Amino acid sequence: MIQDPGRKSLSIEDEAAANLVNVAINLRKAKEVEARTKANRIKLEELLASLVPTKEIGQTTTVLTNGMKVVVKCGYNYKANCESIQQLFAEMEQPDFTPPIKVKTTRSLDTTGYEWYRINHPEVFSSLSKYVTVTPAKVSVSVAEAEVVNDE
Repeated sequence: MIQDPGRKSLSIEDEAAANLVNVAINLRKAKEVEARTKANRIKLEELLASLVPTKEIGQTTTVLTNGMKVVVKCGYNYKANCESIQQLFAEMEQPDFTPPIKVKTTRSLDTTGYEWYRINHPEVFSSLSKYVTVTPAKVSVSVAEAEVVNDE
């Protein structure tokens, strides 16, 4: 038991539970502040970008009177139906025209399959694991409002 004059004594378990609640509350508050701060930062970036003469595509560097440098980058994001573009160029039958499509081939580890070998075939996993580096993922924590239950 933890003894504190003027305070009820709490068991170590109660103290840990109270600490856990406080940490969860503080995390939730920090995430709320972070969201507001991010929204404010985005508004300030948009305002600054509107005040600096910029190119439509590319970047512009402006030196302010106090010596600070402001760099504004502008451009576009593109999404396309590559299958339809490929079909369009095939139907055009123009060998001089090449569809503006990049083909990427990537390979990555099938983590489900990797774990399956670990569980079902440890001897294969032993050889396989020599070629795989495993590191801890970023911990994700979310805190939600407690549900109020009315027992009537």
